[in-house]
Amino acid sequence: MRRLAAISCTALLTAPASAQPVTTAFTYQGQLASAGVPAEGPHDLRFRLYTAGGAQIGPTLCADDVAVAAGQFAALLDFGASAFDGQQRFVEVDVRADAGLDCTDATGYTTLTPRQPITATPHASYAINAAAADTALSATNATQLGGQPASFYTNATNLTTGTIADTRLSGNVPRLNTSNTFTAAVSAPSFAGSGASLTSLNASNLSAGTLADARLSGNVALLNAAQIFSAPKTFSSAPSFTAAGSPFTVASTSLVANLNADLLDGLSSGAFAPAAHTHAASDITSGVLPAARGGTNATSIGGAGQVAYSNGTSLLFSATGAPGMLLRSTGTGAPTWTTISAADLPLPGGDVNGPYTAMLVDGLQGRPVASNAPSAGDVLSWSGVLWAPAAPPTPTLGGDVAGAANAATVVGLRGRPVSGTSPAAGQVLTWTGTQWAPAALPSPSITSPETLRLIRGYVSTLGGITEGAGFTVAHPALGEYDITFSPAFSDRPVIAVTVEDAAAPQIATFTALANGSVTIRIWQLSGGAIDSGFHFTAVGPP
Repeated sequence: MRRLAAISCTALLTAPASAQPVTTAFTYQGQLASAGVPAEGPHDLRFRLYTAGGAQIGPTLCADDVAVAAGQFAALLDFGASAFDGQQRFVEVDVRADAGLDCTDATGYTTLTPRQPITATPHASYAINAAAADTALSATNATQLGGQPASFYTNATNLTTGTIADTRLSGNVPRLNTSNTFTAAVSAPSFAGSGASLTSLNASNLSAGTLADARLSGNVALLNAAQIFSAPKTFSSAPSFTAAGSPFTVASTSLVANLNADLLDGLSSGAFAPAAHTHAASDITSGVLPAARGGTNATSIGGAGQVAYSNGTSLLFSATGAPGMLLRSTGTGAPTWTTISAADLPLPGGDVNGPYTAMLVDGLQGRPVASNAPSAGDVLSWSGVLWAPAAPPTPTLGGDVAGAANAATVVGLRGRPVSGTSPAAGQVLTWTGTQWAPAALPSPSITSPETLRLIRGYVSTLGGITEGAGFTVAHPALGEYDITFSPAFSDRPVIAVTVEDAAAPQIATFTALANGSVTIRIWQLSGGAIDSGFHFTAVGPP
């Protein structure tokens, strides 16, 4: 176990020749020993700062691979400026011998006790005394401030001379020698300048002068230039076009409403082009459309149930048939309706024969089936040529079973023969060396039991006998009890021990077991012998 043998704390006082302020870091020095022997070599250390009440202050600091020589070590600690306020502080140290682990691994640390108090150092004492200078009236340099309190120098009304540099002014104060961006409204009786940088002006405030064409939006139509309207335009009065040539052009293919000179019966002339017509077929109310144009070249569509057919020039219609009839072609003439007959259906074949109304199966998977009638109990048997009815074959039994399948006899067990001799009452099957045969059950042989002697007793903490007889007890040492049997056993007995008086967990062992004696010892689980009462039993041959 590692323990902190001696510890001291001093402030870090090293500094260059010119005076420099001290930091909040300080050097922590201590002595580390293991089992009374000063530690050597690199060690990893962790430090925590606590109040007198046990609350941790600041972070846990870790120093990796700190050199330890003759038990001595030093580490630079910095818990921050707010860690010390003049109240008592204690440091707790964790330590482990360096094993190649860094500060991110907390394995193997031992926490040293008790926590060590942090004592004052010269610089810390100066800081405590400085607490008395809470007001300017008690400060030693108050006369250098002109006898005025600090608040006097934070009031701008007390500035009576000099000029404040631009760098000391707020960024919200505009400058004369640089561009300024106002993020809020600015009010002034007038502005001087070209107005080139003014934005978001309201056109409703223009009350005089003329706005040049160049200042107008490109979406405003001008009188002296060609205009292209990208959206429908409605004129509230008739426009007048005075320029020579076409007054206007239309890029859209949509018809211009009310320009009826381009329409024929309300349709564009393009609707009557020779290549295609775009008007609806419903507009055709008379005449016959030829078959070459997708028509029927007929004036009717036929009657219900009639079927259209072509004679090469026109579409005609067949007669009306009856339900279930078949429309049969006659070649180039009109098709006729006929009733379906058996001759119209294909004949069955393969494994099936005969008309559809009386078909017979005369094969199985292409193999013929005999036509002779079967007898009761027959099965289909393959003769080598066809399937024919025949009596089922009788199986031949063998192995451990003999005879017919419906009258079998077991003549063996697992290939070993069974005698046919009839058994008598109470007999069992016995292996004779050559077969299983009935025989009388043999009488069991019982060996006489062993005669044993038992000694039992209770031995008190001081070695007294409080229960039992046939033995004596000696108590030569702490936790040791020598028991002698009287008379001795003829062979070594079996010993059982139960500890009863134990206030804490204990165990019992025995040694030097002989025919006439045994030594019993009582032990604490934590180590070491202890006196305790116990029960014991010894069982052996007399």
